[in-house]
Amino acid sequence: MDFCKLHIILHYAAIFTEGEFPVYAIGKIGNDAVGNRVKNLMGKAGISTEFVKIEKEARTMYSLCYMYPDGDGGNITSGNSASHLITEDDINTFFTQIKSSQRGIVLAASEVPVSIRLYLLRIGCERGFYNVASVSMSEVKTFWIEGYFHIFIFWLLIKARWNVFYAYMAVKTP
Repeated sequence: MDFCKLHIILHYAAIFTEGEFPVYAIGKIGNDAVGNRVKNLMGKAGISTEFVKIEKEARTMYSLCYMYPDGDGGNITSGNSASHLITEDDINTFFTQIKSSQRGIVLAASEVPVSIRLYLLRIGCERGFYNVASVSMSEVKTFWIEGYFHIFIFWLLIKARWNVFYAYMAVKTP
């Protein structure tokens, strides 16, 4: 998880539900001040961080966001962070520790490897969760090829100048 994105996404969910529904973060942070700070902020916002693990061999993901005067922009994100060390076991730990009857929304954010996002979505589908993923243009084909997903693009941002495509997709089983 990076310092901002997952906290921001889940913060809105936690605030919107006013504590009526649990909001969980699944991820990894480094054993550093940045990781400790984001985990603490998430906890204060009402986000359960029991499934956010500390990775001693890597740092917390960090991004540099930029904006041009015309409002265009983007970010540069580190690729060697704790977020890239999330495993299927981390996902399984979450799903084995919550009630099998519990339902919710699974959000697969782009800060973790594609294989882990696909695994999270598959398990979410099997458990009857509503599934959402963040996917870059270079990843769309991989998500599409996974065949058992029906993909509904409900929000996308196209920046023609850079030929960049981001899609937030709702993903369900047939």
